[in-house]
Amino acid sequence: MSPVPSRSFAFQARRFGYVALSLGLALAGLGSIFMLLSPPHNPFAQPQKAIIAEPGVASIRYVVPSGTDAGNDCGNSAAPCATVQHAVDMAAPGDEVHVAAGTYTDVQARDGITQMVYISKTATIRGGYTTTNWATFDPSANPTTLDARDQGRVFYITGTPDVRLEGLNITGGNARGLGGVFGGDGGGGLYTANSDNLVVSGCQIYSNTAAYYGGGGDVYGGDAILVNNVITGNSAPLYGGGGLYLDTAVLVSATNNRILSNTAFLGAGVWWGIINGRGSFSGNTLAGNVAADRGGGLMLISTNTPSLTLSGNTIARNRAGNDGGGAWLGTGISTVTANLFISNAAAGSGGGIFLYYSADTLANNVFISNTSDYDFGGGIGLQQSPARLIGNQLSHNQAGVGGGVGGWDSPASAQLIDNIITDNVAYSGGGIGLYAMTATLKGNLIAGNAGSIRGGGIDAVESSTALDGNLIASNSSSDGSGIYLWHSSRNVLTNNVVISHSGLGLIVDRSDARLLHNTIAHNLAGILVSTTSGMPGIVTMTNTLLANDGAALNVTSGSTATLDGVLWFGNLLDVSGSGAVTIAQAVTGNPSFALDGYHLLTDSAAIDTGVDSHITIDIDGDALPQGRGF
Repeated sequence: MSPVPSRSFAFQARRFGYVALSLGLALAGLGSIFMLLSPPHNPFAQPQKAIIAEPGVASIRYVVPSGTDAGNDCGNSAAPCATVQHAVDMAAPGDEVHVAAGTYTDVQARDGITQMVYISKTATIRGGYTTTNWATFDPSANPTTLDARDQGRVFYITGTPDVRLEGLNITGGNARGLGGVFGGDGGGGLYTANSDNLVVSGCQIYSNTAAYYGGGGDVYGGDAILVNNVITGNSAPLYGGGGLYLDTAVLVSATNNRILSNTAFLGAGVWWGIINGRGSFSGNTLAGNVAADRGGGLMLISTNTPSLTLSGNTIARNRAGNDGGGAWLGTGISTVTANLFISNAAAGSGGGIFLYYSADTLANNVFISNTSDYDFGGGIGLQQSPARLIGNQLSHNQAGVGGGVGGWDSPASAQLIDNIITDNVAYSGGGIGLYAMTATLKGNLIAGNAGSIRGGGIDAVESSTALDGNLIASNSSSDGSGIYLWHSSRNVLTNNVVISHSGLGLIVDRSDARLLHNTIAHNLAGILVSTTSGMPGIVTMTNTLLANDGAALNVTSGSTATLDGVLWFGNLLDVSGSGAVTIAQAVTGNPSFALDGYHLLTDSAAIDTGVDSHITIDIDGDALPQGRGF
């Protein structure tokens, strides 16, 4: 039990200050965040720059509601055509179609399919023009609306052309009876299968419907770029992608879109299937979407390694009737980084995000006020997922099991590293709840969480855990305020600090645990090793500091504790209970804690009094041994 240099203590002090400041700012800013997420006065305001200079083009076709199609090739801006379809038909591959402000409602059947615009050639269709200025387009000032009025799709793209849609309002599309790649009706606003390159930019896609796939849009195959669009109020009630259904595309990039208030059975905002490609989803807002089953904001199914990068998005106020209120990610390996998940809810697991058979990496995300109504993981839910959770902040989330993080049924190890998990609430496992899990927890701050019945900080049931260098502080529960291990085996706790709990710091119930270089102090009681249904608790402890606890170590009948290197100080009782306790290398004396309650000052009685446990670093990463001993 060696001293920690003053530089380490200073680092920890700065760390606590940063945590308090960052979480305080996050919570204080919730009102501002919700204001930003709320629909503005004009919900269809273009997120792009208002006036955009038109690039040079070889040939342009012109359309205005008062134009004429008959005998018109649409090439004269002084005599434009009346319909976008006629202009597309007249265009050569690669031409642009400039569409003046107004509302267009013409629908026609072609090849047995009904839509406003049928595209089978490379083309650009752009709205936002006026008859007095065909050189620049301004969709905000000059809204250009294609409204199918529930009579068919708005856009249907076939073959392998390159198509670009810009500055258009796409609405009133209905894919009823029009089918799709998988048979069911798909793509109310936009449908494309295997187009080489699709770009949709600065469009408003709203109030479209498809029974099965992609109320707003169904994109199958090819490459797609979606940027600066508003996609809202679309529906796909019988399957997936109320806003967008993206399936097996080679490359999809979605950036700076606002995907709001869409509904579907699965993936209400976006349903995304990646089989042979990859995707990027960055800087988007997914808010207020509702899925009857899974994936309120986003649902991803992938077999690729890697598959999707999800970064810098705001995912808020989405809801799922089952798992994944904010997002549901299944299979594949995705990278989820620097996103804000706030106030999402799932009736099942994963209020913020749910990972299913996924080896995803979640790094530097913020999860605030997400809810799992009765199941696992208010912030993050895991099932059969050897995921890596690194540097995330989880605060004020709520669940049945695992207010911050909840996982089950994962024999392959999940890793939780350097996360800040504070002020979460659950029935069990206020901070982290694990059931039938293998998990490694390293360098996490787990503080101020509450579990109603057990495991205020951590609740591990029928699991195997490795805890290394965690600070577990000021959590609360009626049983095991800090850590509760029940019917769990092969648990190893190294260099952890378990302090300042209103109940027991650690319960080892019908479980086995090996403790190396841990500090358990300032708790109402320290460690309980107990027997349930004839199954004993078994604990071996090396270089343990037990100080200022009520009953420092209580071993009930049938259970055993073996201690090699222990410092006792200030406890009401050092050892109690009728179980078997073996102690070697016991020391008494003042540990001289620093102000943080666990670092040691230079006059500590714990310095150089431990035994050689072959542990080479301490909680701060400083080398062991220091000085003459451990």
